[in-house]
Parts: sequence; structure tokens; C-alpha cells
Amino acid sequence: MRKLFSILILLGIIFAFTSCSSKSETTPEIVQMKNICELATLKCYYRNVAKHYEENAEVFLWSKKHRKFWIEYSGVVTMGIDASKLDLEIKENVVTIIIPKAQVLDCRVEDISKASFIIDEGGAEVSAEYQTKTLDEAQMKMKEVASQNAILLNNAQQRVKDLLEDYVKNIGMIVGKEYTVEFIELDETASAEENSTTSTTQV
Repeated sequence: MRKLFSILILLGIIFAFTSCSSKSETTPEIVQMKNICELATLKCYYRNVAKHYEENAEVFLWSKKHRKFWIEYSGVVTMGIDASKLDLEIKENVVTIIIPKAQVLDCRVEDISKASFIIDEGGAEVSAEYQTKTLDEAQMKMKEVASQNAILLNNAQQRVKDLLEDYVKNIGMIVGKEYTVEFIELDETASAEENSTTSTTQV
């Protein structure tokens, strides 16, 4: 499946690039790599219930009403790397790709309808303001949970690396050159010395 996905993404990019370049001039390009990163995002789907409870939300004389409701929602979290931070160095047959850590790029609540809301009867009025606030909090919580999921983030990181490696491999096949690919994974919290650690792949 990975090879099929790689071909679908890379074929058009490589063809467009090589069609206007001679064989001897064709080398891996940072612009093409950034395009690949933007296409190689990982989408994760969540389904959850957002709850709101406010005691004594409405008080009139001796009458008190609470405000209580639930919202069933689906959410989509997009993980990948910030392509603007990608960098590339080529020295003879060694291709060094500087790649940032995967992160949550987008997070949104979807599939909300009237049926998604369950409101406690006899309680205080639930206005659009409260509904919007509760959904915003649900979206923030969803992003927080996804940002702490190391397994999914690692999968997103590896997905991008695999596709970039396949891209370099295909360029090498076109020009008849064997590239060695080195990845430097950036950690914005680490020192420059720590960021110099590389992983090497012969392609």
C-alpha cells in the first residue's frame, strides 16, 4: 500500500519536473519535497461527547435552573510536518534532508446537526453562545489529546520520511545515480549539537 500511495503522489511531481529538465540536470528539489510534505499528512478521526453543566444558571426569586447539555460530535485531526521548515543539502551523492518534528497541523469539529444536541429538559436556556463555547472547548481538548499521542505523531513523521525517500530514489533512478539519504530531525527545544544527529539510508 505504501508503494502504491508513493507512486500516486510522486509520479505527477517527478514527471512535471523532469519534463522540463535534461537528465543530467535533474536533482532532488526542495520545492518538490515541500509539496510532498503537504500531501503526506495523516488524518485521524475522533468521535466524542462534549458536556456543559452550570449550576443555578438562572435564578428568579426561589426558582433556580441549571444549564446542562451534551453535544455528540465527530472531529478530524490532521498531523504532519511544517513544510516551511524543511531544508535540503546535496553534496555529490549525499542528500541531507532537515525535517522538523511532526505536529498537529489542523483540528476541527465536524458533522454537527440539530440531532447532535441533547438538552436537559426543564433547565436554563441553551443559547448559541453556550453551544459555540462548548464546541470550541471540545476542539481544544481534541487537539491537546492528539498532540500527546506519540504513536500517531511518529507515524505521521515516518510517513513523510518514507515519501521523501521514495522521491529521492525515483530521481536517482531517472539520472542513473545512487543517492545516500540522511535525515536530520529538528527538535526546537534541543541544542544545535543535539539537532546534528542523523539517520542514513542508502537508496
